[in-house]
Amino acid sequence: MKRFKRLLLLALVLGAGLWAFLFSLANSEPAALDLVFARLEPAALSVWLIAAFVAGGLCGLFAGSV
Repeated sequence: MKRFKRLLLLALVLGAGLWAFLFSLANSEPAALDLVFARLEPAALSVWLIAAFVAGGLCGLFAGSV
């Protein structure tokens, strides 16, 4: 049972990595991010979207731990 869980976790991690790779290939157009107080340099759209997803997850983990 423990081996099955490890294989399932490995498959999920590899699947997520493949998804992120394909997503970044499909969204490679540069986009500048304009915040109210700063304008960030242009980067690939996939970079901004994945960074926002990771930041949201970290904020959720932080909020859940308080």
